[in-house]
Amino acid sequence: MRVSCLAWLLCSVSGFGQWYQLPDFPGTARDDAAAFAVGTDVFVGTGTVGWGLRNWYRFDGVTWQWSSMASLPASPRQYCSAFTLHDAYDGHGYLFGGLDTNGPLNRLWRCDPATDSWAQMASLPGENRYAAVAHEGYVVTGLLQDGNATNELWRYEPSTDTWQQLASIPGTPRHRACAKPTCSALALLEAPILHSTALADCWTYDKLNDTWTNCPTPRRGRWCHVRVCLL
Repeated sequence: MRVSCLAWLLCSVSGFGQWYQLPDFPGTARDDAAAFAVGTDVFVGTGTVGWGLRNWYRFDGVTWQWSSMASLPASPRQYCSAFTLHDAYDGHGYLFGGLDTNGPLNRLWRCDPATDSWAQMASLPGENRYAAVAHEGYVVTGLLQDGNATNELWRYEPSTDTWQQLASIPGTPRHRACAKPTCSALALLEAPILHSTALADCWTYDKLNDTWTNCPTPRRGRWCHVRVCLL
């Protein structure tokens, strides 16, 4: 992954089609890393180089400088899913699941950038998984212990440190999908992968009614532009 998430952020906020070179990631080159953003800072960690890693780095979006931060106090892992909450005042990043030498994981960790510390939160009560999609407390799809994909949807509630299972995607189970917010406050999944077969379907989730609706596949060339609404 390296610094692709940073380029995506700048592409989103600077205008469609505008790209900028950023300072190189100072840690070990890796893939299958996780990343989240809090305020103007972007945090990148875990991933693999031969096998899993657990170190993390912060990119300051104002000074454009990298700095190392506290490593995840758990086993090295890859294919984790990271998210922040819709609440702009939460100020935390969350790291879910992943894959370590023992197999898939279902644990949730919370990063506090203000104190440069990690805390373990409630584990997802379902099967362990990795390569899932995570967005604003929602975790959906992924690969399970047996290597099969899932279409399950779960939501994490930080106020009670609990999980709730919601309606599964009615489409094909998948992993390594992606999600984005839209101005209708729906979570959108697009361009998922099922094992080695790429899929092109797109699904919109209605948070209020806990329902999924098939939606048109986005046109090529429109991936970089993401609208974020505060509702």
